[in-house]
Amino acid sequence: MATKDSNIYNDTKYFEYLWPHTKWCSDNLISKKQYLMLLKEGEIQIETMFENVLAFNSNGKYIKESADGRDFSDGSDAKKTTACFHRGRYDASVTGITTKIGTLRVLMLDSWNDKFYHFKIPHDAYKNLKMIEIQFGVNKPEPQRHTKWWKYEVPSFKELCK
Repeated sequence: MATKDSNIYNDTKYFEYLWPHTKWCSDNLISKKQYLMLLKEGEIQIETMFENVLAFNSNGKYIKESADGRDFSDGSDAKKTTACFHRGRYDASVTGITTKIGTLRVLMLDSWNDKFYHFKIPHDAYKNLKMIEIQFGVNKPEPQRHTKWWKYEVPSFKELCK
């Protein structure tokens, strides 16, 4: 499936966030400018980059091993989502979870505040759901940390990779 042109703006934000954590950044095999150009042309999918970066930064805890219900050898799965206004609310939906078998490693872009959040959601927390909606305030797009999904927030990208 091709990347929609309408997604490239936010994908560029994900790219800028993930780039310092890539093996490409650390070994200079490909320049940031070249990689970004390929992303903007739709040649590279940010979801695949995200999976690769997670595995690279796990320090061998798991490897990328896409199979039914998982992206990694430890059974976990990478998910990215962007918070936006819809249906009179500001939230982020995590979809495609019904067949997943392990922890969800979620990277969320808060597009209003231009900030990233990280979540590690255990399978038991979502196993009977079709989607997860991570809520923000209605009048102010701020995290609603008293709601269910915010308790799975982790403080950093490094922690998300563990």
